[in-house]
Amino acid sequence: MNKKLILISALLFSFNGWAYSESDLLKFITLNACERCDLSGADLTDANDANLTGLIGADLSGANLTGAKLNGVNLGAADLSGANLSGANLALAVLYKANLSRADLSGANLTGANLNDANLRGADLPGANLRGAELEFATLGGTKDMYPTNLIGANLTDANLRYADLRGVFLSTANLSGADLSGADLSGAFLFGCDLTKSNLKNAELDGALYCRTLMPWGELNDDCPPDFQK
Repeated sequence: MNKKLILISALLFSFNGWAYSESDLLKFITLNACERCDLSGADLTDANDANLTGLIGADLSGANLTGAKLNGVNLGAADLSGANLSGANLALAVLYKANLSRADLSGANLTGANLNDANLRGADLPGANLRGAELEFATLGGTKDMYPTNLIGANLTDANLRYADLRGVFLSTANLSGADLSGADLSGAFLFGCDLTKSNLKNAELDGALYCRTLMPWGELNDDCPPDFQK
């Protein structure tokens, strides 16, 4: 039995009990592409081969991956734009240069994931766990055609956000304690109720950032709430 058949057999077994599409799975494993397919609840942790090439460059744009297990999987340069990854396990996954624009990652586990240089513009990550994640040079800022990333209530403790584009990003109630934000662009970002304790803001761009009950790195509570914000 060749490696591809072994992989298909392992994945089919791991899918038992989930309402996934078997034809979508077979198509994806065969082509490394399955736009708008249903892989909800999939356990794809066996996708990494001996060389850990995993799912590099996979096309899963618009796919349903709710609750999927992708922890440790290599998804470098993959297209996950518009995909539903809510509640998915992506801990320690490699998403270097991946396209996650407009993806739903609400409540996803991205602990220690490599998102360096990834495109997260317009993505939803409320309540996502990004503790210790790598987001160096990641793109999260908004444009006139796309909303900035939603990170409301996200856990970014000890995350690496060096030189990340965070323009206008919604970070209200996010935990950024110990995060490295050096050189990041936070202009116009919403920092209401954020915890920035021990975070590194050296050379960060903060013009137009909005604070309200924000705990700053030097221990001060910045309570400079906008006039129209209801306390």
